[in-house]
Amino acid sequence: MKLIYGVLSTAMLLAINSSCSDDYNPSEGSSGKINPLLELDTEAITSRSQTQSRDAATISVNDLKLRLTSTDGSFSKEWSSISEFDNNELFKVGTYTLEAIYGSIEEEGFEMPYYYGSTQVIVKENKVTQASLSAELANSMVSIATTEAFQSYFTTYSFQAHSEGGDFLNFTSTENRPGYLRPGKVTVTADVTKPNGQTASVEAAVFVAEPKHHYTITIDVNNGEAGSAQLVITYDDLLDQEDVYIDLSDDILSYPAPVVVAQGFEIGTTLSVIEGDKGIVTPSFFINAEGGISSVVMTTQSSSLIEQGWYNEIDLAAATPAQQSKLKSLGLDVKGLFGNIDRMAQIDFTNVIPLIKYLEGGNNTSTFTIVVKDKYNKVSEPISLSIFVDPILLTIEEDVTPNIGSSTMSLIVNYNGDDLANDVTIQYKNVRGTWDNTNITNVTNLSNNRYKVEIDGIPANDTTVTLRAAVSSKESNELVISKNGFTISATANDSFATRARIVPTYLDDETKANASSVIYSVSEDGDSYTTVNHTIESDGSAWISGLPSGKNLFVKAVIDDKIANTEITTEVAAQIPDSDMNDNWWRARGGNNWDFYYAYAEGTPQVWDTMNEETTSEKGVGAAYVTTSGTKPATGVNGQCALIRTVGWGAGNTAGGSISIVYNTTAGQLYLGKFNGVGATPNYGYAFSSRPSSIKFNTKYAAYKSDDFGSAEIRVLDASGNVLASNSTNIGTDKSDWTEITLPLSYPANAAKAATIIVIFKSTAHSNGATKNYLKLPAFAANSKTESVGGQLYIDDIMLNY
Repeated sequence: MKLIYGVLSTAMLLAINSSCSDDYNPSEGSSGKINPLLELDTEAITSRSQTQSRDAATISVNDLKLRLTSTDGSFSKEWSSISEFDNNELFKVGTYTLEAIYGSIEEEGFEMPYYYGSTQVIVKENKVTQASLSAELANSMVSIATTEAFQSYFTTYSFQAHSEGGDFLNFTSTENRPGYLRPGKVTVTADVTKPNGQTASVEAAVFVAEPKHHYTITIDVNNGEAGSAQLVITYDDLLDQEDVYIDLSDDILSYPAPVVVAQGFEIGTTLSVIEGDKGIVTPSFFINAEGGISSVVMTTQSSSLIEQGWYNEIDLAAATPAQQSKLKSLGLDVKGLFGNIDRMAQIDFTNVIPLIKYLEGGNNTSTFTIVVKDKYNKVSEPISLSIFVDPILLTIEEDVTPNIGSSTMSLIVNYNGDDLANDVTIQYKNVRGTWDNTNITNVTNLSNNRYKVEIDGIPANDTTVTLRAAVSSKESNELVISKNGFTISATANDSFATRARIVPTYLDDETKANASSVIYSVSEDGDSYTTVNHTIESDGSAWISGLPSGKNLFVKAVIDDKIANTEITTEVAAQIPDSDMNDNWWRARGGNNWDFYYAYAEGTPQVWDTMNEETTSEKGVGAAYVTTSGTKPATGVNGQCALIRTVGWGAGNTAGGSISIVYNTTAGQLYLGKFNGVGATPNYGYAFSSRPSSIKFNTKYAAYKSDDFGSAEIRVLDASGNVLASNSTNIGTDKSDWTEITLPLSYPANAAKAATIIVIFKSTAHSNGATKNYLKLPAFAANSKTESVGGQLYIDDIMLNY
């Protein structure tokens, strides 16, 4: 019969004091109110053939807990009773689920009903929403009845009801109350003792229970008639199942019942492990069924494993290949059940334990219960293995601050597991923001789960490193460590052919105080280093020198026990082509009785040029004082040299001493670049990517007038044409003998790379040097080889220094 305990009217009475109208005067926008109305239904569905009361345990409406949850998950609140619900409370506009709850589907036993009801609630702005819901029985009720014949025949008896994935509920011989079980498959086991003392534990009934149903299983013997012992199981007519007959003859009972033996643990004791522990405990079940294994039911209560796909209840003897594979992937090792099944088997949980995760705020006890049935329907005692998982304690602290340049360090790890060296990984965060593993090289147990851990593999040249420890699926705190020591850096612009500027950055005061003791060395392979000289500038930077040119170099700096590294690429110590002035910079072209000279040999790239195309540009009488070369080869210090002369030239010139006619006077030049036409400034410059520290050459000077002088000039330009470094000098008659001259070049800090070099030698730099007055003129009626010549500059063996 269905009983309603005046719930509806009671709930309405509880709501009288609150506003029940559809509208109200809001205190704020975008909200509404809820008026819950509860009904409680304690009626259980039962067979009409049952005469005893079938209703569930009686509770009141006020025993129901209320829970309101928004569908988007942003809001959840509970009230222990409807009487605590404030009908004037405001809720944001939206859709909610309102639930009424008593008990839990997970809790099974006598006097443990589970009532549940829910409804959807839509809260509207400035409206009161009426929310009606009914709570009804949501678990199943199971009663076990015995006949007088049964009670008279067996000396002792008891029963056990087990719902799939749930507990094992014991019914004593005097128990008349119904048991509350979770819905689903239910197995009833009977433990009986015959008058002759033989005992049996047999599977008596298996059926599927639905929520809000009350089932009665009746157990008889021989239908109440005399004869050999035979159990007769009669199902409730709600189940539409036929009676079951179980042979309990002495021949059958002579086979011992299946036995499950606990190995590696003590029955009734909960094992305690740390999350992720491997091989610390090795629990397993050993099965021996003399009557042959028919089924091995494993019932599991483990929130962590169920979330990973473990089965809350499974017959291991009937597991499908897919089920077997899943259990194996979660560490279960089964022998004798996943193949040819006989009488013995073993179920090993050793490798399952490391996969049981600790759940914050959850139930962290995992229980595995094994029940074995043989081919004679006899069952074993349920044997349970319980494992409590403690959370991993895993934190890290700084030990000794590492120095920059080192890939090793030590830290303190707090860990409550048993094998840190094999279980824990120390990781560092890479430039991509992901984690790479280091190598643990040594572990020292300090005390109370504290360890000193030495590692190798952190980025050596990073000034800071972020570390964490990881074990299983858990990570420790992240620890950011600022290293001691110093770093060094160098820019491409400050790397020359044989020297480079190194800029240190100090990470601690002690290292900075000892900066003057720094030692620099370089290596081409990163393995074998050679010490190099250095000078420290006022800004703290250092110029290292004596470097090999055109090389990729590893640079190492050492202060005390601290090391810093960087890499540089030196420029090529390049020379200007044909700068020894011996060959290729000139070529001769035959004239009437003398040669004309041009700036480069046939078939060679043009590097040097002269003003000869100007001073040989006009034709007149076939005489050198009309057409002549201002720059030509001569005898030098070593082989040939360049002779650069101021000359008079031009059609109409005459030879006659002081009355000689000279139309044009041009200072001879030898320069890097190209002639740009008569009367035009040459295009100076040669593509060149190195930055020399000086230019050196041999020179001497001869002039018609002693105050005349020539000049030498060098400029190094960047790609934009800006002058990076330059120098020049005048060369006069005081250099009548061969003299070596060096012009140093100085570059500003962080000077750009070179793109062009300009070198110019001129026969005269005197303001009047390129006039008739500074020429030695030919006498009257001079021969055709006589020239008008002024200052003469000899240049040989040009070399760039680095």
